[in-house]
Amino acid sequence: MSTPVRQPPQPPALRAARVEGGTIVLCLGPHHLLTGRSPAADDVIVLARLHERSPADPVNTIVLTWDDTTATTIEARTADDSRRASATPHDLGPIYQALRPAPAVTRLHQHLSDAPAQRLVPLFCLTEHPRGVHTYSRVRLHPDDACFLRTTADPVASTVTSLGWLPQAVALHAQHAQFLNSHAAAFQKAFPSREIEYKYTLDPTTEIWTPATDLHTHLQQSPPPGFVPEYRDTFQMWDYHNHVFETVAPPGERGYVSFIPTTDGTYIVKRKTYTVDGYDRGEHHTHGVTIDTPFVDYLSGVLGLTCRPLPPFRRVRYDVNLESIASGHLYAALFDRVTLLARPDLALVQCELEYRRSRTVLPPDEPAVLVELDRLGDWLETFFVKRGLATDRGSYSKLSFLRDAVAAHPGLATQEQSFPPGCPDWRPAGGLTPRASDPPDTVLVRHKP
Repeated sequence: MSTPVRQPPQPPALRAARVEGGTIVLCLGPHHLLTGRSPAADDVIVLARLHERSPADPVNTIVLTWDDTTATTIEARTADDSRRASATPHDLGPIYQALRPAPAVTRLHQHLSDAPAQRLVPLFCLTEHPRGVHTYSRVRLHPDDACFLRTTADPVASTVTSLGWLPQAVALHAQHAQFLNSHAAAFQKAFPSREIEYKYTLDPTTEIWTPATDLHTHLQQSPPPGFVPEYRDTFQMWDYHNHVFETVAPPGERGYVSFIPTTDGTYIVKRKTYTVDGYDRGEHHTHGVTIDTPFVDYLSGVLGLTCRPLPPFRRVRYDVNLESIASGHLYAALFDRVTLLARPDLALVQCELEYRRSRTVLPPDEPAVLVELDRLGDWLETFFVKRGLATDRGSYSKLSFLRDAVAAHPGLATQEQSFPPGCPDWRPAGGLTPRASDPPDTVLVRHKP
């Protein structure tokens, strides 16, 4: 597999520069425009031109916090543009509050329609650029904020003031409706079935909670240019067991298979394929696997692999998550402590800087992953230097750690704890709770031989 090419760091002044374009326009309208209906002539459309400025180039993601979102102008019009109403300067307060249009928007709607104003919801954002207007569809809506994703690869209109862009914005949303209208479903992945990450191997005595929470605070206060804390998911805590088997045959499947017990009694089966430690490795997860035979039988009978057992371990992890507003790529700094169940004194402590997935309806920008990961590495290493932590970008894997542990302690090479519940010699292991936001390569299967 190829190794990502490390890009030369950009000068700080250039990286921090931000050229602003036009304003952002928020569009509110009837909710049914996002669920299959075309605009009707008497539908009321509200356009609020915000104080926030749009970047010079179109971005992937816009997040608006309602308490901080105010307008310079608010105008309502019918979809056929036959009637209009504008807010007075002293009536330019909040736009949307607690899943309802604010009073100023409600009053405008009442000038043009007898329908309940509560049906008005944030539909789109629009940004104006020299080449035209780009539209962003709402993907998440909460009482205090909303997230929008760009749906246009090319501009759809020359100006926002006319509603010529509206039918195409509605059509583009309809094209991705299940993706955009379903909670936490708007994800895809660049480099499918591959894992791309840098590993920073820390001193095994490092206590990982403090640097993880310090980095979270640093991200909130000083995010790297072009990045923001991941929308509504900036920090995660994990604690689970892994039962690991090194794959020795067939040659094209070399790597390892890990069985991770979950709290619903099934397993996540994680497969990594690689022959040497590197930044770019094959990875695939199968969730919801029920196994009633020894793992070795599942490996040979179901997966067709020849494997050797390695010591099972416990993994405690704290994730600091962030995302690129330009590309929609999501990344994480994972502070990780691995201890062998049979020898908790043998530990591997690392911080993994990893590309996770992308929140975008457009094709994921794969070259941007490598560039952005390198920029994040520079940012993370600056943080590490100030705290006396290791800054070497490496690729030392858990497989190598387990091999080294067995070489140093041959008694660890045993099949102990390699059986699922109900089979001989099984011992309880920590469980992992499946998430609604599991990776896009998730497959649900049931295996009952």
